Amino acid sequence: MHLGSQEASELKTAVRKTRQSSNKTIVLDFTQIKTIDSNGFSSLLVTNRECQEVDTNLIIINTSSIIGKLLRISHLDEILVVKVNEWDAINSIISDGSA
Repeated sequence: MHLGSQEASELKTAVRKTRQSSNKTIVLDFTQIKTIDSNGFSSLLVTNRECQEVDTNLIIINTSSIIGKLLRISHLDEILVVKVNEWDAINSIISDGSA
């Protein structure tokens, strides 16, 4: 699956709906995401900012090696919270006390 402009729009809509609930953490599982373009990265940054504005954590898990490299090269891994898997995400939530 590709995270481009259409998927980015769907992602933003889904996250906005989820943020309206009482959830304080949203975990995006990238297992199926194999490629991402600039629209996808932009959407992640906007979504992350919107989550921060309402005190909600956004965590990305299970990125492919290619997407992981792109996040590191672009230094987006310093802005976005990226964890290896579900257990790392859960541990970070517990250690931050944001569950």
